[in-house]
Order: sequence, then C-alpha cells, then structure tokens
Amino acid sequence: MSAHSAPSFFVLWGIPFVVIGQYMIWGRFLYTAWRKSHTYYAVTNKRAIILNTAPSRKVTDRSLRNLGNLSISTRTDGIGTIEFQPVTEFNPNFGWGNRRSRNQLDINLSNAIFYDIPDARAVYQIIQAQREKIGAGPD
Repeated sequence: MSAHSAPSFFVLWGIPFVVIGQYMIWGRFLYTAWRKSHTYYAVTNKRAIILNTAPSRKVTDRSLRNLGNLSISTRTDGIGTIEFQPVTEFNPNFGWGNRRSRNQLDINLSNAIFYDIPDARAVYQIIQAQREKIGAGPD
C-alpha cells in the first residue's frame, strides 16, 4: 500500500460522516422548511384535511366528529400549530380474545398536525365551532 492511497482512503471514509453531521447541524431545518412549503391545510364542515405534495402526494384527513382533544401553541405574531391528539381506546379483551391485538390499549399514533399556520387561533375557533355544530346535529 503506497503512502498516497492511505490518505485518500481516510478522506473517502470520512465523507459520509461529514454529510451526516451537516444534515444534523442545518440540513434537517432546510428539509423541514421544504416539507412545510409543500403542505396545505383545509377545514370543511366535517373534516380536517392535510395535503402533502412532497416527496410524494399524501392526504391525511380526520373527521371532526371523532377528533380527540385539540391543542394549540402560538407565537406572538399569531402563527401557530394545532395538534389533533390521538384518541386512546380501551380494548375490553386485553388482547386475550383477539390474536391480532395483544395490547391493552390501542393508540392511533398517526395523529394530524397543522404546523405553523397563520392566525392559528382563528383556525382553532373554526374547528371548535364546526365540532359543536356536528355534535348538536343528527347522526
């Protein structure tokens, strides 16, 4: 092995670590900003809808009738995040009568979140008002 091949090997070996380190330092923020710029939110009289167009098209929706608790966090400029809390359901079989479910609790971890939306308090109030209308109406 020549003296010139050893440094090039170490340089090539270090490139993945540098790339991962750069991603951890600032790349994840750029990726998150890119994902947010390709995400759209909507609230109808029955559903909350999230459309993400990158890197592939994905639609997530939640029925306003079956939502768990909502939480909201806002900044001073009114931009905020609304999180639809996952609904925890009690499994009366404790996993004994159903081989597919071995847990006592079934938790839906695919909860929906409206990230960094303008005037989040107004959107939160719209969602709450629609939930009240649905709850008061017939099934």
